[in-house]
Amino acid sequence: MFTNSLSQISPVPGVEADPNEVPVLSQFTSMTAEYPTTPYIMLVGFRWDQPTGSVALQNSLQGMMQGDLAPEDVAQEVQEQVESWYEPFQD
Repeated sequence: MFTNSLSQISPVPGVEADPNEVPVLSQFTSMTAEYPTTPYIMLVGFRWDQPTGSVALQNSLQGMMQGDLAPEDVAQEVQEQVESWYEPFQD
């Protein structure tokens, strides 16, 4: 009920969204099973300057969820924002 009503990933392992009620969430959770990755590195590895990796990622993901950005656009935006201050990305 939590997952379907609030369109949130369940904190309880094994509970999945009903694809008929929240298709985007169902699609996202199935992708996480297929591609077991996490944006955790954006939260801890790129927080030394502004914009932080997590701010860049959060803002871009909102654009993607609204349908304004493609996943490739999100990656490019995050890359460019972190690149503005992170020297290894500037090469």
